[in-house]
Formats: sequence, C-alpha cells, structure tokens
Amino acid sequence: MQRYTLMISVRDKARADIAVSADRIYYRFATADTVDEGDIPGPGEQLDLLVARLADAMRPLEGESPIADDDFSAKLFVDNKLQPNPNLTPEAVRRLANLLRAHDDAFAFILGFC
Repeated sequence: MQRYTLMISVRDKARADIAVSADRIYYRFATADTVDEGDIPGPGEQLDLLVARLADAMRPLEGESPIADDDFSAKLFVDNKLQPNPNLTPEAVRRLANLLRAHDDAFAFILGFC
C-alpha cells in the first residue's frame, strides 16, 4: 500500500480530504466560505502502523450507529481504489480526529463532522 485516502463530506456545507502516504499526510478542508489545506511529514516506514490505527479508529464499536444524516458521506480509497463504505459513526470520527491531532492539531477540523 502506498496511499490511504479518506474523503468526508456534508453536501453543500463542508468537505475534508485526508491522504496518508509514507512521505506526507495531506489535508484539505473546505466550506462554502473557506479552504484550508496543508501537509505534514508522513510516517515513513511506520505507514502500515498508522494506517492500521486509522482503520481501527474508523471501525464502529458495539453499540455505535453510523451517522444517519442523508447529506453525510464518507469514501475510503487504498491506492486510489474505492473501498467498502466505512460507515463512520460520530464516535469513530472523534477517534479519527484524536489520532490525527496527535500528529498535528490542524486536524481538529474533523471534529466538525461528528
């Protein structure tokens, strides 16, 4: 695996793209009024470990329900190939945000999706 990409959107309100590769972690957050994008150094040889942690964070736990808003969507790509719907829960979005914020606080924008 070379790239892990998560796209989250709330129709006509906000969109976030996060792409993780060995050399960088890229993010783009956009609303109707603003766009913020940037990147931080990637995990290097720890790419597989970070991706495993991201997958664990996104996996719904017992008792959690996927976000039911019809305007919400999430897509996951591995090496640009669409994966099954991640069925994100609000709790999973928080776990994902906390994991990425450990790398850079700029990822706090993810909390707006839960």
